[in-house]
Amino acid sequence: MNIAFSWIGHITSGCRRSSRCAGRWKRRAANRPQVESLEGRVVPSTAYKIIDLGNLGGAAEAFGLNDQGEVVGYSKTTKGAWDAFVYKNGKMKSLGSLMAGGSSIATGINDRGQIVGWSSNKKGSVNLAFLYSDGRMKAIGKVPPELPTHALPNFSINDRDQVIGFSSNAGDAEMLSGGRLTDLGSLKGLGSVALGLNNHGAVVGYSNVTP
Repeated sequence: MNIAFSWIGHITSGCRRSSRCAGRWKRRAANRPQVESLEGRVVPSTAYKIIDLGNLGGAAEAFGLNDQGEVVGYSKTTKGAWDAFVYKNGKMKSLGSLMAGGSSIATGINDRGQIVGWSSNKKGSVNLAFLYSDGRMKAIGKVPPELPTHALPNFSINDRDQVIGFSSNAGDAEMLSGGRLTDLGSLKGLGSVALGLNNHGAVVGYSNVTP
């Protein structure tokens, strides 16, 4: 079973400047987790304090966190559904879903506590991106229809309320800003995927260069 956790310690790849990380840890007997630092050194887990974030009734995975240490992800509930969660002040809270009986996954949170992710209906035939703010979840667009094998939609939000994770009809990454979607283009017109952005609006990701 996957367990959602948070690391506090040395700065590692994928962590924010507050030296906090989030992720998943699969229980393995006699095996202790190790983390590779930015310098390429393997740091023993004793250099970190690993916090079990709990769950909503079953397995849980964490995907994002902010500088306040608030963590978002998703967890299986006691009813068998998958709900997006936010972990703060030592407690995990379900964010619910956009559609009755559906599921949701939170993938990003900014320092204002605004959360983004995506939600599906019960059959999984309708998938919508959401913004959770001030205790309310609202739809902000469609989930990209085609993604690389085993990839999950990755929505991120910065402190300027800019959101990435969308895709144009041409397969290019898009950014939502001020209520408008902007096509970010691609290197050779063969599509792109945005994976992260900062508070200046700079975006990183990858672009296809061969058909």
